[in-house]
Amino acid sequence: MEATTAINNRIHVIAGRLHLVVAQDADIAKIVTVLHDTYRVAWVAPGHCTGEPAFAALQQAFGDHYLYAGLGTVIGLGANPRASLDGSRRFAMDEEDRGGYRRIMRRNLVAFGRRPR
Repeated sequence: MEATTAINNRIHVIAGRLHLVVAQDADIAKIVTVLHDTYRVAWVAPGHCTGEPAFAALQQAFGDHYLYAGLGTVIGLGANPRASLDGSRRFAMDEEDRGGYRRIMRRNLVAFGRRPR
């Protein structure tokens, strides 16, 4: 973020690769606050490696400027970014996706010595 703001202090969108799936809640809260309040990121589009606790925190902080960017999601960039899979699906993440991410998160938490929620 520091390197990016050295070039341009306006960050329009962060897409994917946040890797917070095994982060502690306190760390997630700090990161979300820094992205939203310090760097004033306009939009976030987290991917699967972000994890459900961070999805929830980012969605709460960014509101309608939160876009879920799951596998196969197309992020339309511009003044008003949007996420979509295709015209037949309304939401970028469905219950099947959520179940898969929950299984991955539990497995990763156990691997890192944390107890799943």
